[in-house]
This record gives sequence, structure tokens and C-alpha cells, in this order.
Amino acid sequence: MTTDVENVWVIAYIDPRCRDCLELSVEWEKLTMVEERERRKVKMGYVDLSVAENWKIVQDHTRGKKLSHTPAVTMYGQDKKTPHWYPSDHPEYKGMHTWVENYADVFGYGYWDPDHYSGASVI
Repeated sequence: MTTDVENVWVIAYIDPRCRDCLELSVEWEKLTMVEERERRKVKMGYVDLSVAENWKIVQDHTRGKKLSHTPAVTMYGQDKKTPHWYPSDHPEYKGMHTWVENYADVFGYGYWDPDHYSGASVI
């Protein structure tokens, strides 16, 4: 993720035992389907905080911000070292979509045509 200059990354920090995280999984699926359909240069992923080894990822990629709750959603845009934090403790599809859409379109990660893309991930 940190070396991917072609895409915006949206990462959810979750704990599968968390009720709000389970609710986010439904919203996350909706967001993933829309972003794939709209073909923005957006990649999505999550970090499972119930796995001890994943806390190294949190330390390396949250710029020292303490996670006080789950779920937490971040977006890594042009500067992959400085995440943008979703401004709500209860992320929902429409808000996250607008948040990602606005950033992607303003900073050049908007719609793309796979026929004119020569990135490493296209076969």
C-alpha cells in the first residue's frame, strides 16, 4: 500500500468481536461494489485487530494515533504516510462513498479506462 502511487487505499481497522464492526461489514460490501463499478483508482482492505501481529501494521500506518474504538476507517491518498481518518465512529456506506469519491475525484484518482491503463496489476 505505501508504495502504490496509482491508487487511493481505504482501510478499515476492525475487531470481529465488535458489534459495530459487524454492521460495518455490510456497509463495506456495499462500498466495495460501488467503487468497483465506478472504476475509481481505489483499493480497499481491512486490518483485523484481534490478531496480535496486526498491531505492528497499526503502529506503522496510523501516524501514532491511538485507536480508541473500532471500527475506524482511514484513507491513504497522495501521501501514504499521512492517513485521513473518517470523521464518524459509525461509518456507513453513503458517507464513506461521498468521502472517498470527493477525494479521488479532486486528487486525480477518479474514473479510469482499463483499456488505457498500463499499471502492474492489469494483465
